[in-house]
Formats: sequence, C-alpha cells, structure tokens
Amino acid sequence: MLRTLLLASLAFLPLAAMAQSPSPWGSNSPTYVARGAQLPAVTRIEYAPPNPNTVILPGPSMVISSNPAPAAMMNVVPLSGPSMVISSSPVPAATMNVVPAPGPGMVISSSPAPAAMMNMVPSPGPNMVISSSPLPTGMVTSPGTIISSTPFAGEWTAPGEVFASQVPPGTFVESVPYSTPAGASGLPFAECLTCCQLPKCGWVRYEQLSWTMDGGRLPPLVTTSPSGTSTAQAGVLGKPGTSVLFGGKDYLDEQRNGYRISAGGWLTPDQVLGIEGSYFTLDGDKTRFGADSLRYSILAASPFVNAANGEAQRVLIAYPGVLSGETGITYESKQFTGYDLFARVLLSNQIFGRLDGLVGYRNLQYGESLAIRKRLIPDPNGPVPVVPGSEILCDDYFDTATDFHGFALGLNWEACYCNWFINVRPRVTLGQADQTVNRDGLTVISVPGNEAQIYPGGTYNLQSNLGQQTKKSFMAVPELDLQVGYTFGNCLRVFGGYSCIYIPKVVRAGDQIDNRVNVDLIPPVLPTGGPNFPAATINRSSAIFQGFSVGVELRY
Repeated sequence: MLRTLLLASLAFLPLAAMAQSPSPWGSNSPTYVARGAQLPAVTRIEYAPPNPNTVILPGPSMVISSNPAPAAMMNVVPLSGPSMVISSSPVPAATMNVVPAPGPGMVISSSPAPAAMMNMVPSPGPNMVISSSPLPTGMVTSPGTIISSTPFAGEWTAPGEVFASQVPPGTFVESVPYSTPAGASGLPFAECLTCCQLPKCGWVRYEQLSWTMDGGRLPPLVTTSPSGTSTAQAGVLGKPGTSVLFGGKDYLDEQRNGYRISAGGWLTPDQVLGIEGSYFTLDGDKTRFGADSLRYSILAASPFVNAANGEAQRVLIAYPGVLSGETGITYESKQFTGYDLFARVLLSNQIFGRLDGLVGYRNLQYGESLAIRKRLIPDPNGPVPVVPGSEILCDDYFDTATDFHGFALGLNWEACYCNWFINVRPRVTLGQADQTVNRDGLTVISVPGNEAQIYPGGTYNLQSNLGQQTKKSFMAVPELDLQVGYTFGNCLRVFGGYSCIYIPKVVRAGDQIDNRVNVDLIPPVLPTGGPNFPAATINRSSAIFQGFSVGVELRY
C-alpha cells in the first residue's frame, strides 16, 4: 500500500543557489529522467528500493528516497553536497554524523526523527528540511523551508509553487501517500509502470455506443399454401405445403446505436472517497411485415390451437373465390435506458493498479410492442352471401415494460503502462423489477348502409385476457465494462471499450401471445362458455445487451 511508504523529502532551492553549489558527483546533471519523463532539476525521485543508478550518481538538488536505504546510499551520505536529500526510515547510522550540523540545503528525513535531530528543530536554517511523522513539537517554518509530515492532502506541484494553504510563501508541505506504486523499481519496465494519475477534482466522459441485444422470438404469425390447397387445410400449420411467411424466429437483434455520459468528482482531497453517476440510452429497433392477396392467392394469419379440441386453426385472409385481404405486423423495441449513482472508495493502490469499491443505486428500463392487423374482404359471390363492399378489420396489440431498480455493488480496477491504461468495472445490482403487460384488441365489422359494429378483442387478445397485468420480481443483474485507452497530458483521455448487461427476467411482446384460443370468444362472442383462453399470464425471458464503444474523457 502506498500509505506505508517512507516519507519523502523535496529539496527546494533557488536556481541561482543551486548553480553555485557543486556536488562531489559533478554538476552536469541539471535534469534527471525518471518514469519516462524529463523532470526539473529540483525534483523528487522515489523508489522502494531505488534503482542503484539513482543513488550512486545523483545530480544537484536531487531527492533520494528509500525504505530502507540501500547499502550504496551509506557511502554517499557523509559526502552529500549542498541541496542533497537523504531520506530513509530509519535513517542510516552514517547519517547521524551529519545531523547535528548539516550544510545549507541538506535534507534529513526519518520516521520517527532521530534524537540528534531534535536539537535543531526549534530554529532550522534557511532551505532546511526536517521530516518526521509525526512532526516534532516546536517545528518552525520560514521562507524556503520544506516541512514534511503526515497526513497530506494533494500531490506534488512544479518547483517553486506554494502547495498547501496557510503556509508562508515558498514553503512546501508534503507527505504520504505518493503516486509511485510500492515495489515498482527493480522490474524491467519500472521506468514506465506507474499508478494512473487521477484527476484532481473530477471528470466528465462521453461514449458513443454500438450494441446488440438478444432477439425477441415471435411465433408463426403469417402463413401461405400452394394453389389448389383445400380451404380446410389452407394456411394451417402442420398441413402439407403450409409455409411460414413471418414469425417462427428471432427479430430485433440488429446493431443499434446510443450514447452514455458519465461524471464524477472527489469528496476528499486525498482522492480516497468520491461520487459518480452515469446515464445511457440505446436506440430502439423496429421490424415490419406486410402481405396481401395480390401477391399470395392463399394467405392466412394468426395461427392458433382451438382450446376446446386441440386442433390447429388460423384466420384465413385470402382464398380464390372466397375472400381477399391483407395483413400487417409491426414489432418494435423501445429505447433501452439506464442511470446510476455510486459512491467510490479506495480499496487498494499497488504496483499493478488502483482498486476502488463502488456502492450505489442502479435503474434499467426496457419495453416492446407488437401490433397485428388483419383486413378481410369477403367475395360477394363466394360461399357466404355478403353485401358487396363489406369487410372485417381485426387488431391485436401487445405492450410490455420492465422497470428495474436496485442496490448496486461493484469494483473499479485501473492500471497504466506509460500513457496507456486499462479499466475493468464489474458490477451487480440486486433489486426489484416492476413488469407490465398491456393487451388490447379490436374487431370492426363494416357493412355498406349500416353502422359499423365494434367489438373488444381480436384473435389473440379476447375478453379472457384483455387489459393490464403487472408483476414484481426480485433479480440480480450483472454488468461488465472493459476499456483500453490512451492519456494525452493530464486532462484528456480517449478509449475504446466493451460492455455487457445481463437481465435474467424481461417481459417481451412475443412471449405474451397465448395461441390457445376459445373460438367462441372471437367477436362477436357466442354465449356457449368453454375454456377461458387465451390466458392473462405474464411470461418472461432473459436478455443480454452487449457491444462496443468509443469515448473521450475530460479530467479537471
């Protein structure tokens, strides 16, 4: 954990003073390269333990920090030049020799401070650094003095900047945690492996989504038969020659677009506790089908099973010399939307990434609709005498909705390599789904010269199941987000990702069709009784929403 690292010290000196302060290792190192970046002369280099190269050949105004100090450091401590920093916990024995009278700009850091250091605490000299945890009583700051203690709120700034509030100009206040992961050095890629730099205050993210979902299955809804098929067998499922024109497979499984916006911020300056939320919407999808007697001489729709005797039947729409007509079906998926609000708390910050815990609220909403229309025009010269121009219009309509809300738990893990990063975000929400099914139906019989007769109910929706049914159910909804991206500077990120949401219980329109039909309930209703079908039940199935995204994040 970063919180167990040694208190490091920073040597802050005016540039002119540094130029006049030679080092026994040479003065041709005005800058130093660490973690893949060119750093200023007055800088902090942290490793635990440090790379030997950073110990043996430190330049002017460099910081050496280790826990504990390596053997190589012991040799350089007595000969440390002006503005050098020696930091260790505990301080090496050799350091004690220089504590009583360190030279200008010397930094002595220890936790706790050695007894010899206490003698000089009340009146440290210009540019002196005394570091201890806890800070010794009586520590006095003056312009140019660097004071290091714990706890600390913030991060390192550029040389010469005043970091904390309520301190004299030129004062640096510093303490743990540090941004360099413990154990980073010694690895072949240590110069590039770092904990990701977190935004100082907050972040805003936009993603463009391209997702799919499991298709919704529809039963066979429109059929046809070859010419010459008898009226008794025309369009009946299971009879020779009958083929399905629409239904009997999955629909609404095409790619669909959407977007997701997220925002968050830190509630504590040490970036341990934060809050974040997001909202997403995915476009709906729609499929339509139409057929008429101009294209198919034999046409049937709404196949069903007679609930009284179990025989397969259908509604005949077109047959030569009997009737003509048409049918149209619209199956629609509405927008899939969701939003959440999480508290985010630091769990671990190690060499291989930062791990945060998430706890909060999650909402998901999804709905579908299915409309089936049949228009029948009897032949005036057919087997059943009718007034010319008479027609029958029959509609069935289904509307479903799932509104899920619950308590969400999750993790957010992020690791970096140079400017590249990977983010993995698993979550699960435990909650309640409010599920609704609306069934409606209408039959209109029109005869020229007479007022149209209007009846409730169509073919699949009759007086036995018309209306609204609701159901509440508990379920667990798992989710996963995976992102890989690149960071430009400190404020801009671009990334691509994959997301998946699994909803185990969704009400879908096609699942609500009960093809068991009491024909006596088809309008106009016959008062003969019989089984109460189709039934007013709510059927559910699972659905997976998944796909890819590209996005941009602004950090501030």
